[in-house]
Amino acid sequence: MLGWVTGDAGRWGTDYVARKKEIMSKKIKRLFSRNKKRKSIKTWPKEFNIGENEKPLLATMTGEPFQLARIHYDLSCKKTIECVFTEMKCMDFDQNLNRWVWNYHAEAKKIKFKSSYNDIPKQHRPIVIGSFYLPTEQHMYLDVNSFDRTVEAIKFFDKHISCEVARLSHVQVVNKLFEAVPGEIPSQNDFFDGDHPEKPDGKSSLDEIAADSSLSKSEKMVLAQKNMDENLRKPMKEIESIPLHFYEEGIDSFDGALKMRHVIAVEHWSGNPAFSFHDIFQKMFLGS
Repeated sequence: MLGWVTGDAGRWGTDYVARKKEIMSKKIKRLFSRNKKRKSIKTWPKEFNIGENEKPLLATMTGEPFQLARIHYDLSCKKTIECVFTEMKCMDFDQNLNRWVWNYHAEAKKIKFKSSYNDIPKQHRPIVIGSFYLPTEQHMYLDVNSFDRTVEAIKFFDKHISCEVARLSHVQVVNKLFEAVPGEIPSQNDFFDGDHPEKPDGKSSLDEIAADSSLSKSEKMVLAQKNMDENLRKPMKEIESIPLHFYEEGIDSFDGALKMRHVIAVEHWSGNPAFSFHDIFQKMFLGS
């Protein structure tokens, strides 16, 4: 059985975290004071209803497993983006962190997550569901804390931002689930370099096979099948950069790619580290 603990912050991301940490700190100090010899062991307070043998899974305040992602955009006009954000009621500028925060509020309230807007306690509204950073005149990225938010963000901002102003480039993801640890919430900066975003490798071994004129069609088919099988069996990378073809293909193929990665991450979390894309395809196509 898994225990679920929410890890998102409220408005601005700092006030709620500060209150949560203060309350958590007092509870943890009381627990630790019972046995000073075990200070290094962190324990969840009884209020979280997590048993000794349970592994608490970190989740967002909208109910999804906490999975980090960073959506990259190529900018043509930074000032235009700032003007667009200024006009949107769900966007606020956080001067302290030099970011634009995307709140679960106003235009964004209609987005459906596992927990809806009305499920969030009023005192915590609006919560931050994403943070935009504009490090250069040509680059912008959006940090979100779940794969569901990644997909919804891409669809949502496509309706508000012209691709001529900010064009989707690629997405970086962390292909793992996180155990909830008191006072510790992972961030994108722990895994990604904001100044030097890693772009997907455009090279494909399948393309190389297809372009090899020395091979017959049947030989190419055999090699392609072998290549695909080998790649599917490879362990999933913990940190990955995925290309986006949203304007040509829509969101479905990317959404499916994230869902497969989530399934693998759940299997790894559940104690099956050998589970791979090959196992997913076996179940999908062979029913085994």
